[in-house]
Amino acid sequence: MHQLFYSYQHEENALLPTPDLKILDVVEPVKTWRNSYLDAFEGAQKLRGPIDSFSQYYIEKLNRERAACRAKGERPPALPLFVEVGGLNSYDWDVVAHYVKILQPLREATKRLEARGATGRYGAIWEVIPTMNWLLQVFEEAKERVAEATTENYPNQEALEDHYSTNVNRGWKKLRKYFEKLDDTPAYYAAA
Repeated sequence: MHQLFYSYQHEENALLPTPDLKILDVVEPVKTWRNSYLDAFEGAQKLRGPIDSFSQYYIEKLNRERAACRAKGERPPALPLFVEVGGLNSYDWDVVAHYVKILQPLREATKRLEARGATGRYGAIWEVIPTMNWLLQVFEEAKERVAEATTENYPNQEALEDHYSTNVNRGWKKLRKYFEKLDDTPAYYAAA
């Protein structure tokens, strides 16, 4: 299966004006690894063409196998959900783009605050509050956009997936909780 996926990447690269023959692997997110979902989503965006081609191949393959089972009078196996819905459509890719947009500031904040506070570098304790403030502002703006993007306000467009608005609201809530805890930390008083 990997070889087939790589062949779709070669086909995609051959269509480019200046072919970039760097073959990429699909990045799987890891719950315990910071920013891994962002890495997975960005990787998927780079591999959109090969992912779509591979999905189409796999859907057609499973449909042929199911038809063969029915022809033999056997019950065909259940289809995976992505096969039932026909793979990823442009709306699904748009949702991925929304997640990338909301997760990028979190990666930027992580990188800014993890540099150990060396002189002239990021990572000092005094940077935590402005960074958290900035992240809260990013999430508050995202909450406003999500609230506006409903089928009621835009009846001719699909609203964002419910899970996106739920995740934006949860992210804002979690940031708010940690921001409020900053007042109770000795580091806050030392930095202020």
